[in-house]
Amino acid sequence: MNEAAAPARQAHDLLAPALFAQVTAVRRASARVAVPARAASPDADAIHDFRVALRRLRTWLRPARAVFGRRRLREIAGELRRFAQATGALRDEEVLRGTLAALALPPRPRADLDAWLVQRARQERARRRGVVGLLRAGEAPGAPSLGAALAQLERRLGRSRRVDLGAAALGAAALCAATLAEAFAAVRRLAGAPPELRDVAAMHALRIQCKRLRYLAELFAPLLGERGKAAARSAARLQKRLGELHDLDEALARIARARGLSSGTIRSVRRALTRARAVACERVREDLAEELARLQGLEAALDAALVG
Repeated sequence: MNEAAAPARQAHDLLAPALFAQVTAVRRASARVAVPARAASPDADAIHDFRVALRRLRTWLRPARAVFGRRRLREIAGELRRFAQATGALRDEEVLRGTLAALALPPRPRADLDAWLVQRARQERARRRGVVGLLRAGEAPGAPSLGAALAQLERRLGRSRRVDLGAAALGAAALCAATLAEAFAAVRRLAGAPPELRDVAAMHALRIQCKRLRYLAELFAPLLGERGKAAARSAARLQKRLGELHDLDEALARIARARGLSSGTIRSVRRALTRARAVACERVREDLAEELARLQGLEAALDAALVG
């Protein structure tokens, strides 16, 4: 971190270029998703990458409200959230398919499960057509579109300095300190001591807060230097481990209410998922203790540097 330059830097000058660049990233990811639904081999990572780009942008918009207008950015964020929700079911199908395909099963349950996944592939294709249609909706006059929401955001970013000079002059270091303090506190509160790994909802909430901390550390990276990058890496590692746990929890819930699978196959799949979850829990337990300790040290160092 350049501690001499950081206090003088305005939040507007830090946030605007980052947000403009992230809008471009969302557009590019959206274009990869919105290929014609009849395409023989859709981009396997397109939905995931689109959702990551959109989530990062939505996370960055929250601290940006202090600079670019709370009401207007809240409205734009609400529009962007609609596209995140619309793509969620398709991404869930992709993750479920990958999780179940990776299980080690005896031959008969494996064949039964593979046939079931082929049946579900039809539903996945239907969801994909719906997502493609939604992202291409802006091509029709008057239709609500992702492009329109992104264009509104760009206009807001471009005119904010002329509209509100007081907000634009907000110090980047002050905004960074307040934003990260809140993000660190949310992770600490949800992590607990010791965390209850059987609490599916709590682990999912912790994953979301780790993801938020990671994206905010990335946003303020120009101020935070190597310690900020280290915080982002720690949060990303926890996010990954908790994501593995979440995928297994979701698969267990879906298999429990699956139709079209024999009771024997369901029992075999649940046993395999439970074994995989036990392994994932051990990884989470190990990484959580290590990374939380690292984040605690980084939080204190970053706070001292920003305040100082």
